[in-house]
Amino acid sequence: MKPAGLKQVLHKRRSASIHWRAIYKMRGGQSPFDQSLDTEEPMTSITEIKGRLEAYVAGEGRAVIWSIHEAARPGPDGVHPLLNGDFLTVYNSKGAEIWSGIVDLDFEIRQEADQADPAKTAQTVLGRQVHGLQKYMTPEVWMRMFLDQLEAHLRRIRITSPGHA
Repeated sequence: MKPAGLKQVLHKRRSASIHWRAIYKMRGGQSPFDQSLDTEEPMTSITEIKGRLEAYVAGEGRAVIWSIHEAARPGPDGVHPLLNGDFLTVYNSKGAEIWSGIVDLDFEIRQEADQADPAKTAQTVLGRQVHGLQKYMTPEVWMRMFLDQLEAHLRRIRITSPGHA
């Protein structure tokens, strides 16, 4: 049996939702059904984080995870790893914008033999292992922004299909 596609599932849910809304309306009540079922438009959520860039190393790991440390949340709970597709703006110490763009990390370039295990490879910048390098930017400049813990503003936009939050 062929699995139902998203459009078929949404159509069935929308039909059931319309049916039950009609019953509630006849009885003079409000429908408890989510209005989002009546659309096939994707849902968008935007998360904004202000803080400082951080070359975060988790636990006993050796590789840097590019992150922003949220100003309002001290400790590890405030650390948010950058994800491809995030929109990042970086400011210098005087508050002037010095870089702005979409995070697009490449995990393949600049692979070198791992110092701890020569059978493996790793990306290295300024003597540190890293997870991904920002495309179209000098890796040393990218790393320096994180080591200097510059102020930054991150906008994470996620688009989901209706009913799939």
